[in-house]
Amino acid sequence: MTTLASLLGERDDPIAEQMLSVLDRGEIPEPVTWAERQSFSQRISPAAPGLFSFTLTPYLKDFVSSFADPAVTDDTAVMASQVGKTTALMLGVGWSILHQPGPTLWVTPTEAFARSFSQTRWQPFVNDNPELAAIKPTDKDLFKLLEQHFQSCTVNFVGSNSTSQLISRPIQLFIGDEIEEWQRATNDGTSALRQGEQRTKAVPGAKRIKCGTPKLIAGELWQDFLAGDQRHYQIPCPECGVPFIFEMKKNTLQWSHEAKDKTGVWNHAKVLETARYHCPACDFQIRDHHKPAMLRAGAMHRARPEAPAHRRSRHLNSFYSPWV
Repeated sequence: MTTLASLLGERDDPIAEQMLSVLDRGEIPEPVTWAERQSFSQRISPAAPGLFSFTLTPYLKDFVSSFADPAVTDDTAVMASQVGKTTALMLGVGWSILHQPGPTLWVTPTEAFARSFSQTRWQPFVNDNPELAAIKPTDKDLFKLLEQHFQSCTVNFVGSNSTSQLISRPIQLFIGDEIEEWQRATNDGTSALRQGEQRTKAVPGAKRIKCGTPKLIAGELWQDFLAGDQRHYQIPCPECGVPFIFEMKKNTLQWSHEAKDKTGVWNHAKVLETARYHCPACDFQIRDHHKPAMLRAGAMHRARPEAPAHRRSRHLNSFYSPWV
């Protein structure tokens, strides 16, 4: 059986030697530890370039760590834009290629989307990571936008509208990205998501990661979230310390009525300037400058701990984003 160690042994470079040394010592880093050794260029992460850190997005630790949890077969992440979902996926998949390799399928809404993502974000991430770059194939024809033959495993990017690509191969790691934007059904009426998931059924230790922003209560993404343990990131009020879920509820988000002129038109600049979030427990007015410390002091809470242990799910809205 070909292993990552045997493949690395055929190479003669410092990175391969370093990786072999780690493997020989049995030191497989946790995904969270490995993630904080990775660097993102301005092109990949314009909001936070440089060495990655969970300092700004501590709520992502739980998501990234699930890639290594053998008990988790299904992880559904209901996440708004700008909270770091794509970064977490790249880190999780990158760690898996190195330390838990197996055939990987990353499904996006369309093939055009898959090509663009691979070219502008994924491939630069791989090239910037010495460990991943070290196990790229020497034959450039084996490392294309949609099909990449690493020395440890193969990663394929497909669009949800490419039915033949969804059913053509067994998969150990399935990534369903922006599921609500997928083609809703195949010609035989079967969900594209369920067809993709079927490719993992006969593979021991297979994992299915599904994420996006839900549109319908009856939609597959939201229903998969409800079937999981429904994790929310609770943050403490900087005044009273009572933890709460950062969400839109009656009277929580407010701004000055003086931001509206005499004709009834809102001045958006004044709305932004005066906006505040009221603590549900003590009514303390929370501003943007409070948020970083609140996020660092937060913790994941399971609303449905009785859910099957193999089904994990989480919900994060844009309030949590350090960039919004």
